[in-house]
Amino acid sequence: MLYRAKKSIQDYADRGGRTVIYTGDFGSHNEPGTELKNCNTSKAVLLSNLDMFNTVKDPNNKTIDHLYVLGNNDVIPKKSPLSEEWLHEVGDYMHKLGWLNQEEHETWKLGGFYKRKIQKGLCAIALNSNAWTPSQINLDMAKRQLEWLPTALVPDDSCNKYLIVSHIAVGAMGGSAYGTPPANNSAHLWNTEKSDPTMWQPVRDILNSVASTIVTEVAGDKNQEFYYLTSPTTWGYTAVGMSRRGTNDPGMQVTLLNEDNTKIRDILSYAMEGRSCAFQLSHSFVEAYAPYFDHGIDATSVHAALLDRRLDSVREANSAPNDGDVTTGMMTNSTYLEGCRSGKVKCC
Repeated sequence: MLYRAKKSIQDYADRGGRTVIYTGDFGSHNEPGTELKNCNTSKAVLLSNLDMFNTVKDPNNKTIDHLYVLGNNDVIPKKSPLSEEWLHEVGDYMHKLGWLNQEEHETWKLGGFYKRKIQKGLCAIALNSNAWTPSQINLDMAKRQLEWLPTALVPDDSCNKYLIVSHIAVGAMGGSAYGTPPANNSAHLWNTEKSDPTMWQPVRDILNSVASTIVTEVAGDKNQEFYYLTSPTTWGYTAVGMSRRGTNDPGMQVTLLNEDNTKIRDILSYAMEGRSCAFQLSHSFVEAYAPYFDHGIDATSVHAALLDRRLDSVREANSAPNDGDVTTGMMTNSTYLEGCRSGKVKCC
């Protein structure tokens, strides 16, 4: 599956794509050993995934831009505060591969966060959401991130607009103030077991103070596709993800910006549906949620789209596209290998 994702990323690079954003969880969800401090095999899984995607080249045979943030499953051992030792090991490896430059590496070592120029006038703010993931919060790192964030959001000649990237979103909320979307696209997409509001609220307050500069907020974790308001004037979205943890199909997205890099023009969702062994275009946000995103995607258009109950079934279908007989079989009694042997699954 990851090799198919790599091929799709290579195709994207061949067509001129510059930056790939990974919203965390390169570490395995269910691999034995991830709750042990010194399980080098578990650590090697994460680092080897960095290696695999690092071989993607652009048409000039140059490495493309990889932007990676830590997920809750990237903390080893799990359910323990993120250690300085493991943080530095991952950061040093990313620096070695060229996934962090020297300046980014320095702030990463403080707590797994950094700032990167993406295109003219546009920067990404990569945040470590383990700072608000219960049981994994390192208070020193969280404090450093909170102190650094306002300095990273000061506009200059290179950056005056921002993408906010984290594994678990910074307090993604709906609620009556932001409209009345269906249950799976509103309220707390992350409950207090996954996201501590006392830890993310100060980060949210900082982001809200510069809301006009935020183009969008990109998150992972849910393994489903949602779009939502993060404040009355900011919005965010999640991707489906690669693993078949529920009945979803693996997915990835291509985000298109306007010429000024100030607004999202469209989001193209790709999925490896059912028995397919390749990522194929599933839907365009502009087309799927017409007419609300015809002139781009921002908080105003997201709010209007969420208020339209006629789109509830579309959102429901797009949040977790699946071929249940295949994915359920993989996750329950039938192993993937048995599915391949029986011909029920087209194996890659």
